Amino acid sequence: MCNLERPFCTPGIGYNAALMDTPAAISFKNVTFSYEAGAPVLRDVTFAIQPGEMVALTGGNGSGKSTVAKLADALLLPDAGCVRVFGSDTRNAQDLFAIRSSMGVVFQNPDDQLVATLVQDDVAFGPQNLGLSDAETKERVREALKATGMEALASADVNALSGGQKQRVALAGALAMRPRILILDEATSMLDDAAAAEALRIVRMLHDGGMTVLVITHDPQLAAQADRAINLGGDAAEAEPLPCPRTAPARSAHPAQPALEWEDVTFAYAPDAPPVLSGVSLSIQHGEFVALAGPNGCGKTTLLKLANGLLEPVAGHVRVQGRPLTTKQARNEARFQVGLTFQHPERQLFARTVYDDVAFGPRNQGLAEPQVEERVRAALADVGLPFEAFYRRNPFMLSGGEQRKAALAGVLALRTPILALDEPCAGLDARAERQLMALLLRLNEEGATIVMVTHAAAAAEAAGARIVRM
Repeated sequence: MCNLERPFCTPGIGYNAALMDTPAAISFKNVTFSYEAGAPVLRDVTFAIQPGEMVALTGGNGSGKSTVAKLADALLLPDAGCVRVFGSDTRNAQDLFAIRSSMGVVFQNPDDQLVATLVQDDVAFGPQNLGLSDAETKERVREALKATGMEALASADVNALSGGQKQRVALAGALAMRPRILILDEATSMLDDAAAAEALRIVRMLHDGGMTVLVITHDPQLAAQADRAINLGGDAAEAEPLPCPRTAPARSAHPAQPALEWEDVTFAYAPDAPPVLSGVSLSIQHGEFVALAGPNGCGKTTLLKLANGLLEPVAGHVRVQGRPLTTKQARNEARFQVGLTFQHPERQLFARTVYDDVAFGPRNQGLAEPQVEERVRAALADVGLPFEAFYRRNPFMLSGGEQRKAALAGVLALRTPILALDEPCAGLDARAERQLMALLLRLNEEGATIVMVTHAAAAAEAAGARIVRM
């Protein structure tokens, strides 16, 4: 049995010692769980969270944090041991409705839980399933959207939102349930600083009102807001300081020709929708390391998709290495020049094994299998996934951070001259984030052009990146 509980600070507002004699809000007793009969993700885990507590769950990638959330919500059942929510065993089918009705969960990837086309309909889904009246449902939706700053987008198409906006919709959906327990699984990882601060204010307000809150996070500042922390898998925050580039990045032999160029670009996701980008012009030179920063919904991800040929501008021009992406052939060829990783890595993972997923690009480049294997081994080593431990794994059974690494490995294996990375650090523990930044610095010094969407602008600037604020 492992004792994972560790005092973080004295009990804060919302934590009521008088409730200690009542059933724990969430309790794990000797819980073991594994995916697909593999090695256990959790082994003999025991802890309890009391009603009204705010607890931070920390630990490295793959330590089982998201698995804890799914076990608590009875989306998964333990292989051994017992999980209880307010005394109800998650293995009892007759208690499932009561357990899930008492709990609001916001997962790492909001797309996993967004079910409707319109924002207001998605937020209404939970209250409607509780059997509430239309009037009560509308009031809850209004309050939740106002609390999360999404009131103005109530009638917007969910699929046209940015990743950060989708996270706010998922949080609004959880709040509309008025749960007794709120679980946030890296729920601020895609939010800009202002939105993240507002989300934290909302959480603190709910906690002050007596709600039990479990925050799964890699952010030590966010964890410090909790009453105490539970750490899975040791202290992932220990790492060498981030190295700063000591030499100038390698430059192209044709410095006058930008690697990427957007000229007076306008783009909207629907003919009647307001433009996400309007008259945007930006150029990135060969060998540059550029970080795109700005609030959720300002078009950062859209810029990357335009450069990769996945989207076409409504107006203006996009050029890759001087070539305009005005034809289908040019856009297809751009994908072998610009390696793109998405905000949500599972969108580009599809194979049965990590090996086949990472090998897909090199195979499409026509490489012989020995060359393919060499690239797969090198790419997995670069992202910190040991080949022997991961190459047979199902990519969909990896943790969120491991999926992000596997998706990046698939792009690195292409060895494109330009890397376009959309929130590559989201979902990574502190050690993995530092390792990734060190890798990007090395690739940049070797000549790769890197453009990265990030909310961690300060860290990118410290690493020597040029910051472009949108």
